[in-house]
Amino acid sequence: MKLLPTSKYTRWVLINIVNICCIIICFILLLKILFLDTYSVSVYYQQKNELKKLAVRSEKLQDENKALEIEIDKLKNDPVYIESLARRNYSMVKKGEEVYLFKTN
Repeated sequence: MKLLPTSKYTRWVLINIVNICCIIICFILLLKILFLDTYSVSVYYQQKNELKKLAVRSEKLQDENKALEIEIDKLKNDPVYIESLARRNYSMVKKGEEVYLFKTN
């Protein structure tokens, strides 16, 4: 009794079955890598988009920080700026100035 077939046809059929199984396994692995894995291509692109958004947000926050640093510097060192804030926001006046109130409709 022989364990392996010896005819050319059965050998050809077995080789084709093995080839098809290998192709199917490779296809399944490719799908897993592309879509199902933790480090899949779709996750990569999602993270890449999130990184771009965070970079834009970081740049905006840095610009806001610079503006706030300039504001702090003005508040510490510029008496004219402080005076203009006091007049505008708190309706303060200097001694001897007269205030005129106008009614608006």
